[in-house]
Amino acid sequence: MLDVATNYYEDLYREKPIDVSLWSSLFDGLPKLGVQDRALLDCEITVKECLDALRSMPDGKTPGDDGIPTETWRVVFPLIGSQYVKMLNIAKEKGRFKPDFLRALLTLLKKKNKFDGQMKDFRPLSLMNIDYKILSKVLSTRLRKVLGNIIHQDQTCSIPGRAIHDNIYLIRSIIDYQQRIRDPIGLILWDQEKAFDRVNHRYLVGVLEAFGFGSEFISWVKLLYANGSFRIKINNSISIPISFNSGVRQGCSLSGGLFIISLEPLLHRIRSNQAIPGILPPGGQYSNIRQVVLANKNNINPDHVRIKTIAYADDNNEPSIYWQLINRQYFRRPICEVRNPHLKDISFFRLLRESLPNRQLDFWLLLANFGIHTRSRLGHNDISRQCLLCPAVETPAHLFINCPILVGLFDILNNRIQSICGHKLNKAIMDVVYLKEILQMSPNRLTRRNMVFLIGCYLHTIWTFRNVVRHQCHQHQGLDPCIAARQFLAATKHLPFDNG
Repeated sequence: MLDVATNYYEDLYREKPIDVSLWSSLFDGLPKLGVQDRALLDCEITVKECLDALRSMPDGKTPGDDGIPTETWRVVFPLIGSQYVKMLNIAKEKGRFKPDFLRALLTLLKKKNKFDGQMKDFRPLSLMNIDYKILSKVLSTRLRKVLGNIIHQDQTCSIPGRAIHDNIYLIRSIIDYQQRIRDPIGLILWDQEKAFDRVNHRYLVGVLEAFGFGSEFISWVKLLYANGSFRIKINNSISIPISFNSGVRQGCSLSGGLFIISLEPLLHRIRSNQAIPGILPPGGQYSNIRQVVLANKNNINPDHVRIKTIAYADDNNEPSIYWQLINRQYFRRPICEVRNPHLKDISFFRLLRESLPNRQLDFWLLLANFGIHTRSRLGHNDISRQCLLCPAVETPAHLFINCPILVGLFDILNNRIQSICGHKLNKAIMDVVYLKEILQMSPNRLTRRNMVFLIGCYLHTIWTFRNVVRHQCHQHQGLDPCIAARQFLAATKHLPFDNG
């Protein structure tokens, strides 16, 4: 295992070839640091800055290769602080640090829900020595104060005052808004694999110079990334030292800022491309809203707030907004408007919203408007289109009405409906999903809402059970779905449908 990891990371962190001739066009038009910002980054490092950086580090963290934890450094730093700063200045004059100062211990963390036994499914975390982390923390603290002045507002990673969830919620709002106005849009998701590990160090220095960073700050960055090395630790075994010739270290406080700086030229070129129209965010056409959202900007033209790029870190537990775009098929015209003319004159959606809690309502709207991804829709052969519980093709009508394994649950629903209004549901998708017969009946409002609530709970329960069985069959190949279905029916037949 250690040999496999060593070979993999030797190749990953090997310097990759780059085309320097493209830099002039790529860096054209980038914003420049102001004089005050450049002076802030280039000023001498002080003992107080180092002590503040040390105090901001959390306790109980795993130490680096030398084994000295943060708590020990806090005790001894008041005694050696001036000597530490002197050591930094001597290293800058000589143009290099000692190899031990730059050496990291690389530990591998499994990515959540993505591990299938390959090395790419591990996240390499660099455990740096505290003397290195103090310097990188001082530099990152300075850098964070000026990043917002040169990095576009579309980037929300590693910038104070911006949160990575802002862009997620923005995209969701755009998707919802475009759905309401029925204006087709297209989104392209670019997920860069091993993004932090592929930054070329020569390119990084070139980007810093293009943004107008001072020579002193660039010198510190060069020192931190010149002659760096690491050793991999797996099961208490440690590899030979490996050169760190590419990427920014995950686990270094400076890495996030350096990465978004290296990415910004690409995003700037996309924003500057007139062939990419972008999209106006909801409310962006109104000047008063633009003045509130962009309070520090005056006389903003609507064309200048059009969104062409959105950048954020994807290390969060929420489902991807791009997945929601495809899964909910917001770019399609609703099926119900095309196939079911009886819905145009009757308040079908108002009845659903009055009768159902959010979870059941969301699912029914998805089912009624756009359809769901049953195996008949996604399958590419007869076996992949087959129902999980029986040999028939899995369509919505089969799953919710005709499946012989689940028909008992439909009978329970029908009996409950009959006890409320004296009528039974027809075994047809138009009556179960689109309520054609119920909407043509004339019971009182409360009775109609009760029936809709029962049907909504039934539909959501069947779909949830189906997805659970599908997931368990994927995780455990020997699981029999029919046994799970019998247990499910035995548990549900004693429960009232109107408990949600």
